[in-house]
Amino acid sequence: MGLVKRVSQDYVSNDEELYRNVRGEEEADEYYHDPNTKRLVITSKAFLDRKKEPSVDRAKLKNFDPRNSLLRENNGIISLITEEVRQIGNVRSNDQKGNEFSHAVDVLADPNPPDDPGNNAHALIVVEPKYLSSDKKGKAFQLLRRSLARLATERGWKLEPQHS
Repeated sequence: MGLVKRVSQDYVSNDEELYRNVRGEEEADEYYHDPNTKRLVITSKAFLDRKKEPSVDRAKLKNFDPRNSLLRENNGIISLITEEVRQIGNVRSNDQKGNEFSHAVDVLADPNPPDDPGNNAHALIVVEPKYLSSDKKGKAFQLLRRSLARLATERGWKLEPQHS
């Protein structure tokens, strides 16, 4: 499966670390500790996004300090590596005729978006081609979120949530 490479001045290189906020409230259900192993598990809810393009921050543009990416004081920060995100190979969907499509996963720089204009480290996890409109239940996006959650679980916390 070939990846779609959009080379620009602001290309996100494979070795870049990415930060993602995880809400610290237990009811957000974005993480838990396995009762048997006591191991941290990041859930796919940590990667929910209205536009189906989870946002991350490029660590190097945040001076490798996860505190610079916190959206709220009680949140936590998890990290991913761009190359591992791009290697996700199980994002598939079917068109209305039942034909299967594979979606390559990429990380694209998206500095200073309208909802976060001062964030030059902002980037998006996207798929190419875009999700099919026939995938009404968002199964392909669910697959992506599960894969991202597995990667984040393997890496653990970059910054643990602060509980009051």
